[in-house]
Amino acid sequence: FVFFFLMIRRPPRSTHCISSAASDVYKRQVEYISLRFAILANVRTVKKTKEDMGKGFNTAFNASLGIGFATISLGVLSLGLVAAAYISSYIGEGSTAKDYSDICLYLAGYALGASVVGLFARIGGGIFARAADAGVDLTKSEESESNAGAVADYIGDNVGEAIGISSELFASFSEIICATMILSCYAPEIVAEPGMIYFPIIVFSSGIVASMVSVLLATKHNPKSTKQMEENLNFQPLSAALWMTPVLFILCIYLLPSQMQLAGDDYIITRFKLSIVALFGLWGGYLVGKSSELFTSHEYRHIDDLARSCHTGSATDMIYGLSLGYMSTILPVAVVIVVIYVAYVCASMYGIAIAACGMFSTLAVLISIASYTSIANNAVGLSRICLLYTSDAADDMQCVDLGGRRIIKKKKT
Repeated sequence: FVFFFLMIRRPPRSTHCISSAASDVYKRQVEYISLRFAILANVRTVKKTKEDMGKGFNTAFNASLGIGFATISLGVLSLGLVAAAYISSYIGEGSTAKDYSDICLYLAGYALGASVVGLFARIGGGIFARAADAGVDLTKSEESESNAGAVADYIGDNVGEAIGISSELFASFSEIICATMILSCYAPEIVAEPGMIYFPIIVFSSGIVASMVSVLLATKHNPKSTKQMEENLNFQPLSAALWMTPVLFILCIYLLPSQMQLAGDDYIITRFKLSIVALFGLWGGYLVGKSSELFTSHEYRHIDDLARSCHTGSATDMIYGLSLGYMSTILPVAVVIVVIYVAYVCASMYGIAIAACGMFSTLAVLISIASYTSIANNAVGLSRICLLYTSDAADDMQCVDLGGRRIIKKKKT
């Protein structure tokens, strides 16, 4: 209603409102698909885990793959359709760079709509999830069939994790694509070849293919322990980055102009520099997730030190845990600073946009890993509520859950 009200009050800006409304429609579809996949997968994971732990892992992870790839695919498809519709409607023979920049500015409304929807979904769902979780703990009958709070906690995990993460990241990569396309319109060499404006969309589309290949490699056998599950999940981002490296280099070399220059900027940008910047962004994103592993994995001393601090009381546990959280931000922030500096030195502001495209190009895998944790955790809760939690299945269900919990703490960074 707000969008249509603005269209009536300010007709010249109605195109921005149409873009925002379009992003809202597609985002609602992503939320519905994510919630549907998560709910159905929870029950099926319980059933498959009782048969075999490996089958339970594959069931939960296959559902999370549906969430991850649906989020990115629908986002790229919708943004590409909106951009193509605007360009075919407003661009013709004799169009200038100003016309292209106006079209791409219309796409900013798409990013705005995605951000607004993602804000409410992430914050609202996150608060509900945390409140429900705390309520269950206070009743001291966690995940009991007689505790209605356990059902609220179950719903909160689906809303806060499956929907919240997909909504937040949908908005993030939509903003990156829109910003890159807007900057592209200020380069006469790119405007001369209109197809080059779609370069960020092509990068994310190629990232979907690279993510598919990494998934096929990482889930080719059934894990039999928590360690094997962690290894499978850990291999996903690395495999996607490895496959995306030559693809990203080739795209930059063959699709971008040999030299370009942004309007009002004296810096000459070459496609080789842009390829280096894109690879810096790709591997910088991988290092951000890998660096947080030092503070979240039980294989390193920080988690063991935090566990030992619990023996001296809750105060030392809280102080050490908070300080550990502060320390964990140092390396990711340093990596991001280095990537931004290298991107700006090599290719000015356009280089920063290309580096962001490379950093988020394998986003489908990261969303899948994040959604896996919610599905596996809810499967454990459902098995307890429905009295299906036998002693043998208990160990298997905990392995399926823990295998993702230790990974998601690293990738959420």
